[in-house]
Amino acid sequence: MASPEIVNWIQSTPEPSVKPSEKDYLEPSAVAELIRRSPKDIAIIDLRKNDFVGGKIKGAFNIPAQSIYHSVDDLYDLFDKAEKKEIIVHCVSSRDRATRTWGWLTDYKNSKGSGPEIFILKGGFNAFKAADGTNDLIDN
Repeated sequence: MASPEIVNWIQSTPEPSVKPSEKDYLEPSAVAELIRRSPKDIAIIDLRKNDFVGGKIKGAFNIPAQSIYHSVDDLYDLFDKAEKKEIIVHCVSSRDRATRTWGWLTDYKNSKGSGPEIFILKGGFNAFKAADGTNDLIDN
């Protein structure tokens, strides 16, 4: 169940026109591999705000979901100009905040016609932290 703050945020922002499918999710092990193999090619956006506890994925940008909607196009363009190949979004569980933000970023990408691919970290930060072989990729 989403917190009252997240419910309010969902109700006060528009629904994206696209919904993620299974191909739009990356397993924690796949994200860990991308971080190890080519960290300069990816941008990880951590959408947590009040629940930003327990560390963060190394190199992730903490941009709370509640403040991201009006900056989606600028944020996407920034990562595109930085030649990022993938943008990975997550929150604590990658449900409401991550899927909604993924949708807005994907809507913007579709309007441009090209740019970095957008993915959701399957299971969010909790799944990444619990996955085997990711402890060295978490900053406390």
